[in-house]
Parts: sequence; C-alpha cells; structure tokens
Amino acid sequence: MKISIGRKMVNFFKKYSDLIFSMFTIFSVSFFKIVSPDFWWHIDYGRYFLQNGFPKFDPFSFALPGKPYFQSFLSDIILYIIYLISGAIGIFLLKILVLFLIFYIIRKKLNLHYLVFPLILLLISIRIFAKPEIFSLFFFTFSYYIFTKLSGKKRFIYLFFTTLVWNQLHQGVLLLLFFPLSILISELIFEKKFDKNRIFELIIIIIALLLNPSSFRNIEQYLNSFINKDFTVMIGEWLPLFSNVRPLPTFVKILFLFFGMIFLFQIIFHFDKKDRTIILPLFLGIAVLFARRFIPFFGISLIFVIDRFLKNATKIKRYGLIIMLIILYTINIFSPYYRLNVDPGIGISKFYDGKIGSLFYELNLKGNIFNDYSLGGFLSYKLKRKVFIYGINLNKEKLFDYIDVAQGNKIQEIFKKYNIEIVILRSFSQYPGGKNIKKYLVENEWAYIGERMRYNIWIKNK
Repeated sequence: MKISIGRKMVNFFKKYSDLIFSMFTIFSVSFFKIVSPDFWWHIDYGRYFLQNGFPKFDPFSFALPGKPYFQSFLSDIILYIIYLISGAIGIFLLKILVLFLIFYIIRKKLNLHYLVFPLILLLISIRIFAKPEIFSLFFFTFSYYIFTKLSGKKRFIYLFFTTLVWNQLHQGVLLLLFFPLSILISELIFEKKFDKNRIFELIIIIIALLLNPSSFRNIEQYLNSFINKDFTVMIGEWLPLFSNVRPLPTFVKILFLFFGMIFLFQIIFHFDKKDRTIILPLFLGIAVLFARRFIPFFGISLIFVIDRFLKNATKIKRYGLIIMLIILYTINIFSPYYRLNVDPGIGISKFYDGKIGSLFYELNLKGNIFNDYSLGGFLSYKLKRKVFIYGINLNKEKLFDYIDVAQGNKIQEIFKKYNIEIVILRSFSQYPGGKNIKKYLVENEWAYIGERMRYNIWIKNK
C-alpha cells in the first residue's frame, strides 16, 4: 500500500512538474511588492468613477491640478472593487490569477517549453504590481496566441475584441500595433512578400482604439516621453534603463543584458525565419533602453526565442537553469528587497492601515498638505481630501516646486504660494535638501506631531 501511494505521488509530480514549479515561482513573486505607490490613486479614481463618473478636472490635487486621468478607468474600477471587498488578500489573488493565465497561455495554448515561463517571469516580476499594467501583461501575452495560432476571420474577430477590452484597461494596448507591423517587416525581409492582412489588422486595431475617448491621451503620453522628453512624464518608469536618476538595482540590469544576449545568440546561430514576431523583441529591447517600463513586455516578447534556446540546450544546461531558478526564487521569498528597492511601507504586502487617517481625525487636522510624492495617492484615498502631489497629472510647475522643496530651495516661498499648513514627508535624510527642510520647520516653529508609518508629520502653528 505504501509503495503504491509513493508511486502515485511520484507519477503526480512527474505529470504536473511544470505546473508545480511555475506555481512556486508565481507565489514567490506574488507575496511581495503587492502594490506600488500608484495603487492608491488608481483605486481612488476607481471609487470616483463609480460615484461621480468621469471628472472634468483633477479631483485629487489642490495645487495646479492637471488634466483628469481616465485612461485606465476600467482597471481602476476593478482594483477598487476587489480591494473594497477583500482587501490585500483579493489583490494578492488577482496577481496570482493574472500570472497563472500568462503561464497557461505560454504552456498550454502556445505549447512552449516548461522553463519559458519561469525564465521570463524574472523580467515580468520587476513590475508585477497591482496596477492597470498587470492587465496589459496578460493581453500582451494573449496577443501572441492571436497572431501565431489564429488566422482569417477568427483572428480579426479576436483582435477587435481584445483591442476593445484592453483599451479600457490600460494604455499598454498601443503595443498591439507592433504585432502586425513586426510581422509585416519580417515577411517583407525574409519572405519577400506583402500580405494585405497585416494592413487589415492595423485598421481593426485603430478602429477599436478609437472607441475609447482616452486613446488620444495615451498616444500623447507616449509621444511626450519619446519625442518631446517632457520632464513631467520622465519619472520612474519612464526613465532610461541605465539612468543615474533613481537607478535600478544592478541585478535588474544584468537580467536585461542576460536575456539580450540570449536573443542575439539565437538570432546569430539559431535564426528561425518562420518566427514572424522576431522583430518585436528588437523593438522592445530598444524601447527598454529609453523607458524601463517596457522591461516585462520585452521579457514576454522573448517567449519563442527562449523556447528555441531551451530546446537546443543540453540536459546539463537545462538542469543548471532549473537550479539557478530555484535559488533565485527562493532568495526572493526570504529577501524580497533583493531585486527591487521599494519603500517597505508601500511596496510590500504590509498594507497601510488606518493609523494615519485616525491621527488626522483625532487631531482634527485641516489645511493644505505638502506631501511626499509617493504618499499622495494613499493620503488622498484614506483621508478623502486633496493633496499637493501624487503619481499622475504632474503639472510641470508643481513638479518643479516639489523638487525645489526636496532640494531645500525656496521652501518659504513655495509653502506660502500654496498656503501649506501640514507637511508629511519621509525621513529628512532621504531628501537632498532634508537638512534645510528640517531647519526651516524648526526655526519657524512648526509643531512636530510625530511619525506614522515611517512618515513625519508637521503642522503649522497659527
């Protein structure tokens, strides 16, 4: 009896080894970095959309508010409802679900090697936050199924409705345009033919894109980031991969170079003319150099390249990769800061509680708030009041005013300009001008309320 049970267990693990290993990697990256600072203003917009419809003006900033944001209105509503009903657990399960669907498409729908998903997950996990972008990761993967497994009218129908739904969720839908374009270029170069279906596919995508009023805003944002280099969008995720401003960890850069080398190796030694999407990783690899937000999409674009790499690799190399992956994902579980430096209060699974909100109510704090950039969305959502700055709608004048204060310049002038009565910042040591900020507050007899969730609160004495 014991032998039969043992054999059943061995057979079970053999049969589902790819699923078990992939779920291990999914749980490894899902336990940590559940949210980013953007999560809070996204669900704040979700709440606003449900209660008030689309805003005409920025509803969450009192300081030179920018245009209202509604490019990802459906994602914001979904995230808000999930968090409202189930809190952190629901957001955690959403991440697992999306990653599992990506695994399912790669392994079952595209029939690729079982190590493809764990490998590209290393790049996906860099930006696997609970924010609208997570839906783009799924639809981008699903697009490979549309363009490699479907044809004729079925492809056109799937393409239209995929674009239509994706367009309501996240502006990453614009990446869908690269599929027919890259296939068209591949066919012209390697097959010496022109297929009019690629033009039809582009037309279908464009028509579906125009069914969302925010499409023009999406295009404007991308053009600003790549052509005009508008400083208000060149923050965080829009910074170049090797930028010295808010630099990424060395490990992330090594990962990008590692996968880039695999891509070049396959192109040189194992080039497959039948892979009509081969141009896409090249486009996205270049895009990553200019904007790091494309890192996970670059990883997904390599699925066929990595599949060929694994099938051409010896067993010893594959076993070596498995050992390396187990080590990396295990390290991630026990050391979640290893890959990405994220503020522990926002980026990890320990969600902010109501302490800071209760403090405001207890002390009856009123007045305009000058807040740390990363805290704006949380304060707006929890306190249900306008803040100075948060992660979107960055008016250029306001952004430069924020930077001036962070550098310790024009503090009195800017606080007077916006009638600031409450200051909520991180430790002063984390700002270039932190000493000057503290000196100003102390010398002008601002009252120090205390520290809540690693943020310091000061109020102006009247």
